[in-house]
Amino acid sequence: MRERKPYEFWNVVFKTRRNPEFTGKHVLASCNRIHTTFPIETKQDDMIKLFEAEEFNGQWTNGDVYEVIGVDRAYIDRIDDNDLRITHD
Repeated sequence: MRERKPYEFWNVVFKTRRNPEFTGKHVLASCNRIHTTFPIETKQDDMIKLFEAEEFNGQWTNGDVYEVIGVDRAYIDRIDDNDLRITHD
């Protein structure tokens, strides 16, 4: 039987609030917790900057829509390398 190698990544929850400078209308702009993942090589110091730079809804970046207050939770998560839920490299 083939041995399975788990794929590890950061599972992060950010504490957020609506960016006071955001004038657009989007239902998710008022979320106070945002879940996302990062490759395991990512340093925790860089996660907020990377999150804010991600594109949001094809019109804005996360930094335009959300003001990140801090990291609520960050933990290493695992998934098998042959799990069909993996949709990225």
